[in-house]
Amino acid sequence: MKITTFLLVFLYSIKIFYANAENTIVANIKVPLEKFIKSIEPEKKQLQGGAIAIICQGKVLYKNTFGYGKEKKYPITSDTLFSLASVSKPVTAVALAPLVQKGEITLSDFMQVPFLKNPVNWYHILSHTTGYHFSGNYMTEKGVLRCEILPKLGKLKPSHTPGKTYFYSNVIFSLIEEALQTKEKTLGAILSSYNKSIGFDGLQTLDMNPSIKIAFPHTKKNKQVIALPFPPYYPKSAPAAAGIFASINGLIEVLKTQMGHRPDICSKEVCNKFIQPYIKADIIKRLQGKFDLPLPEKKIEPYYGLGWRILKSKDHKGKDLVFHSGYINGVRSFIGYMPALDIGIIILANQDTKFPVQQGLNFWKIGLKEM
Repeated sequence: MKITTFLLVFLYSIKIFYANAENTIVANIKVPLEKFIKSIEPEKKQLQGGAIAIICQGKVLYKNTFGYGKEKKYPITSDTLFSLASVSKPVTAVALAPLVQKGEITLSDFMQVPFLKNPVNWYHILSHTTGYHFSGNYMTEKGVLRCEILPKLGKLKPSHTPGKTYFYSNVIFSLIEEALQTKEKTLGAILSSYNKSIGFDGLQTLDMNPSIKIAFPHTKKNKQVIALPFPPYYPKSAPAAAGIFASINGLIEVLKTQMGHRPDICSKEVCNKFIQPYIKADIIKRLQGKFDLPLPEKKIEPYYGLGWRILKSKDHKGKDLVFHSGYINGVRSFIGYMPALDIGIIILANQDTKFPVQQGLNFWKIGLKEM
């Protein structure tokens, strides 16, 4: 009896210790986050429009929408849908996670996906390691239809064994759709199912709802912000990779799910499978020179998981940034979080700007300093 009482007291003490540790983390980052939010205010005013949210331990600490969806019309709200560009990839991964939890798909199961000669599994498609070096971007951006691009891929032979090399490709990642068809499912269906779970239509594709209110892309010329025609190419040719639309409210639920705060949708254990470093993926060269990195290049180890990028600091073990950014002409997006701190950020902008990615990296810097 005494032993049982001792164990209960001990376990309760451990629980209190970790609760206090979490509260200490929140307290430590409160002031830096307040400074961060204050520092981005002037830059926000220079943008056509956007939406920002910061999440800590499953709660929204900060949410703000600003600007207009098109020129000076249609004020952006929490329900305005933004083109996510490549942030579509982690959204697709989060929408797939409940299927993994239910056992409807097994990530390691090999399948014969149309247009690929060798059998691959879900890991390979989600991590850009199918063994093919085929981008397809140049065709997509010229308006070549998906039904014309994929047969060209089908004529190629893989250059490497699946799982051995990394080659980033929107077209090949979009084969998630063909992989889903082997399970008699579609991308639209799994997004609709996710929307049902969160209780509103926060995620969309072009063919799901043609009347969706979209934040149109913009660019700045001669100090004047100009609206651009909406780019239909990636949403039509590679929706799972670069063609999903989402509101800030929708992405908040996506990030909560991935961070383990929506167990009613998917467990944290299953979601964590998607953010394990699967293969080295050098994004630093693409970031360096364009953005201010919080660490020297040689101090960062970049990886790709399953629909997510991972940046590791050699000097701050376990202080990873799990993220993805997105870019289509006139649109920028960023979603990311630090698992060790349990804080995350979403930044959407309907204008050509460095703002989302740069502030996403600055957000990581806050975590590295405070930890």
